[in-house]
Amino acid sequence: MACFRLYTRHSRVRSGRPRDDGAATGQWRWPHGNGQLARGWRRPPGFALWQVRYDLDLTGVGFNGFSLYGLHARGYGSDGSKTAAGSIYTGLYGRDGRDWETDLGLAYRIKDGPLAGLALRTSQAWHRGNRDYLDRNVDETRLTVDYPLANW
Repeated sequence: MACFRLYTRHSRVRSGRPRDDGAATGQWRWPHGNGQLARGWRRPPGFALWQVRYDLDLTGVGFNGFSLYGLHARGYGSDGSKTAAGSIYTGLYGRDGRDWETDLGLAYRIKDGPLAGLALRTSQAWHRGNRDYLDRNVDETRLTVDYPLANW
């Protein structure tokens, strides 16, 4: 039997400063740190987000090292008029920003041997935003290679 996990999440930006994982300040963090979203990682003032994610480990059905995931997130409630004066985001968001994102992915992780820990992931993301949201419509395909530094 395959092993699965189901996640749900809700978050809200309550300040006058957008949350962008530090891109504006140079304190950059990988955008996937924000709930594993490929595109929708900028969060304007007042913005709320809910997300559902499903992970499936295929080892239990005979595909050792393979996993699948799917997620859907929907954001609403941004109000660009609450952006702090002097912010680089002033004027970039309207009063009623909304967006959604759907991601699907497949991964393979090598379990044994000299390349143990090497992971290959491919994913597809579809992101849509209304006219009051900074990132409007983006379709994106990614191929990611992960290799733990401890293996070097």
